[in-house]
Amino acid sequence: MRTPTSDVTTYGHLTLSDHPDQDAYVLIQDGEALMHGSTEDLARARRLAGSTGALLWFRNSGKSYVVRDAATLQRIRVLYAPVSQLGEAQGALGERQGQLGEQQAALGMQMAAVAARDAAAAVAQARASLARDNAAARPATSTTQQANAARQRSTQQQIEALATQQQALAAQQADLATQQAAASARADGQARHAMREAIRNGLASPVTR
Repeated sequence: MRTPTSDVTTYGHLTLSDHPDQDAYVLIQDGEALMHGSTEDLARARRLAGSTGALLWFRNSGKSYVVRDAATLQRIRVLYAPVSQLGEAQGALGERQGQLGEQQAALGMQMAAVAARDAAAAVAQARASLARDNAAARPATSTTQQANAARQRSTQQQIEALATQQQALAAQQADLATQQAAASARADGQARHAMREAIRNGLASPVTR
């Protein structure tokens, strides 16, 4: 998503309130912010990064650190690559579901239009019958109604087929969501391990703001 005051695209876990006593992290790189924290954490990291900088800001046991080591930043990005890929797959499925929904709506409108024409034809036939006994008109009207009914059945079958596809896509979405949740939890744990390593290896500089 994009934050209201920036063109930086953020993804990860975003909370809407600041909890300075909780561990958090924000990786800013290439116009994107990968994060697990609050909007205040994101703003803090952006201030430290400046307009073009790349960094990893994180809070561990109540203390804040900044890492600018390129290898560490890339390591964190790689850890989250599967999460991003699963998100893209979900987005593609969502687009396909939207397309199917549009097709279903169009078919529904077709059915409604045919039904309206049938109703109008029935009214016209009734009026003609009251006015005169037109034996020739009735078979023609009946034939038209039969053709319309056949089209309605065909359209209904198409709608049902689309609904089946929608159900299959929904099941795939649910499966991808489960996979993404697991991948995100796995990446989060590995990222936090990498941050602790950065502290031990002297790659993380303490910050007070």
